[in-house]
Amino acid sequence: NGRTFIGCNEDSWSINANVRFEQGRDGGYGTLYFANYNGHPTRSMADQLGMNEAGLVYDILIVDHGPVKRRAGLPAVETPDAIRHIMRTCATVQEVEAYLRTVNTGPAMGQLFFCDAQGGYLVLEPDTLIIGNDPWFALGNWRMSTCSDPNTIPIARLQAGRQLLMNGVGTSWEGAENVLSTMTACRKQMGEGTLYSVLFDPAEKKAQLYFYHDFSERVTFDLKEELTKGDRTVDMASLFGPRPEYDRL
Repeated sequence: NGRTFIGCNEDSWSINANVRFEQGRDGGYGTLYFANYNGHPTRSMADQLGMNEAGLVYDILIVDHGPVKRRAGLPAVETPDAIRHIMRTCATVQEVEAYLRTVNTGPAMGQLFFCDAQGGYLVLEPDTLIIGNDPWFALGNWRMSTCSDPNTIPIARLQAGRQLLMNGVGTSWEGAENVLSTMTACRKQMGEGTLYSVLFDPAEKKAQLYFYHDFSERVTFDLKEELTKGDRTVDMASLFGPRPEYDRL
């Protein structure tokens, strides 16, 4: 019915996730980023997903390693730099596609996901670009270009979310939240899995944050309002009440 919701789950062992606000400069869009550091000493804090003032959302997903066919004659751009450029300058997935066709970028063991306020989506695998505008679309840690039938993807929580979407759930904020929570991970060892989840309403430029797969508490960000406060970074855990599982982690 002309409305778009975008939900993202970030699975990580991190204990220092943050929320970062970056104002637009020189005519570019401001952006709300969600970042975390995976604990490895050679890895730095990295923005994992976010939304800009045009309502463009992105996320990064890890996939199995495979061959990467880079295109000759195009400049190589580091993935974080490409994402930063896109979020500053692009409003639609068509604009994202136009830029991505001019550079070699993207993680060798991951895929980039973009979705705009009109519901258009784009997936950049290491060597394949997929673009569409379906009534609904669900993506997991799987190379969609290798799968002719998404029903066969062996990821239980992805299939659980897809089933809800096929049944018509997800057309309201509450329904989208239900789908997102269904697709979280909470493993037996110590409750680790989904570090945080974000539900975006790109038309309203709002984002609802949930911490450590607990959907009983949420923090809502109005992007326009938050950006008036200037550039800043906020510790994510400080926004929420106690999380015993997270404390054990």
